Amino acid sequence: ELSADNCNLIRYVCVFYFIKDLTSVMHKISALLISYFLLASVYSFASHLKAGEIKVTQSECGVRTYSITVILFGSRTSGVPPGGDASLLSFGDGNYSTIPEGAFAVREDLPDGTGVFEFTIEHTYATDGAFSVSYSEPNRNGGVLNISNSIMTLFYIETNILVDPQFCNSVPVFLSPPIDQACTGLAFYHNPGAFDADGDSLSYRLIVPLRGANQETEYRSPDDPSFYSNNYQTANEAGDGPPTFTIDSLNGTITWDAPGAMGEYNIAFVVEEWRMIDSVYVKIGTVIRDMQIIVTECPNLRPVLIIPQDICVEAGTPISEAIFGTYPDGHDVKIEVFSGIFSFESNPASYTPNPPIFQSSVPHASVQFDWTPSCEAVRNQPYQITVKITDKPSSGAALVLF
Repeated sequence: ELSADNCNLIRYVCVFYFIKDLTSVMHKISALLISYFLLASVYSFASHLKAGEIKVTQSECGVRTYSITVILFGSRTSGVPPGGDASLLSFGDGNYSTIPEGAFAVREDLPDGTGVFEFTIEHTYATDGAFSVSYSEPNRNGGVLNISNSIMTLFYIETNILVDPQFCNSVPVFLSPPIDQACTGLAFYHNPGAFDADGDSLSYRLIVPLRGANQETEYRSPDDPSFYSNNYQTANEAGDGPPTFTIDSLNGTITWDAPGAMGEYNIAFVVEEWRMIDSVYVKIGTVIRDMQIIVTECPNLRPVLIIPQDICVEAGTPISEAIFGTYPDGHDVKIEVFSGIFSFESNPASYTPNPPIFQSSVPHASVQFDWTPSCEAVRNQPYQITVKITDKPSSGAALVLF
């Protein structure tokens, strides 16, 4: 007999079987067959999720109604859509819901066969307070190197908000996709392009990917010695030290110097949102992003970015800057620019070419950035613009730089 407490193979399905007559071979075979087919159904249940986060936006200042969007990144070839009876969206106030299969809208398809899925719902809180909005679904995609038995591990993300009538707030959103490519032996860089529409201060820290509330997965950091051969002590790109895996607490740039074994790795980090209230910084929200890094062998070199210096201007002053990209071997490159200022309802910034295209890097590719900030754009925190350059090799994976 298996107890419900010990049934941790999958969160929402438990198998109970009893063999009343130990001398009965047929009873034993029946129990084993039932277990086998139930386990087979578990494996086909939803082993496809690669990355995701939850966006929470206050619908109107002064009310406790929020728009909650679950954003998932999953395989389009698995044949398993996100959602279903085993999904669980919790609003943190004792109310929760499942998201039916087919309810997720396909926002876009990424070049590697990953689909971007979204589901949005409104929820009104009855009281003020701190609430944890979470989503879980079985399961992660199989074969993730640094999460043990990933195909049988629940995917879990959460966003924490502070509901308070004193202020309006929407949590930061991410503008860079959470699926990225890396190369063995070469330093990997990624920036999520987090943007906070309210101008709150943001900080970043790495966490272990989760399988439930306060439940960590069986996880190894990407720079764990087990992912390297005998060269661990000289496995960084320069060849003069061990590999490292870090996140910049101020701007969110992730650096892995340098990847070892080829394959898929999952990582997670928290973006913390801070606001000055009565001369004290108060943490008013957190967002967990779970992302995937795909490591392959790359024969090519990394492209180079030439970006303008940071700038401060008076409202009404035009900003016109060129961003350049080059490649040592002359490959075509694509320059992408991410920032919330491009989606302002009034007086947005712009860049060309948009949408981004691959351009010749001889002598250089370029993107033109233009913005005349209005008085409404004045705020204490600076606006961050994330720039990404990607090469187009004749073979192998592309290399990027943020």
